[in-house]
Amino acid sequence: MTACLPSLESREPNMEPSPNQLLLPPTRLALIPSPVREISLNGHSGYNLVNDRIALHADEIANNRTPGNLSGSLSLELWALPAPYQGGAFFGGHLVAGCSLQPLSGQNCYRNLYHEQQAQTPPPGVWYLALMIREWDMAAYVTRDHMTFPQPVRADSITALNLAG
Repeated sequence: MTACLPSLESREPNMEPSPNQLLLPPTRLALIPSPVREISLNGHSGYNLVNDRIALHADEIANNRTPGNLSGSLSLELWALPAPYQGGAFFGGHLVAGCSLQPLSGQNCYRNLYHEQQAQTPPPGVWYLALMIREWDMAAYVTRDHMTFPQPVRADSITALNLAG
């Protein structure tokens, strides 16, 4: 996994994203409600898939813990799963794309996160995609927040993910 290109910011009121940050328009876009979670995806997040290249983006990844409470290493990952993800442990999935992030202090966030790479297409079949922010807890990566894309995709070949249906 390679590193993402975020801007690190303290969570202060009325702090705007950098005006020179370039984001590609996503193929899938979702507005994520911000429940109180220790590590959360906030704002718009999604992916853009063109041929065999995929771009992941997130408006904000926040550490909502107390100031100074450092997270473990973080990872933004897009998974293809055999059923819609509803939280917790999952089995039988395929990592489509992902990037690693440095640990984040409490009450700080990464903003305008963007990562592009070659997509790792799952085996042929119908899959449900989920974008997850995961944290290393000294034993394994644990999903801290996620968003799911309701429309299943079909993996037909090594370089194609298409809307199923």
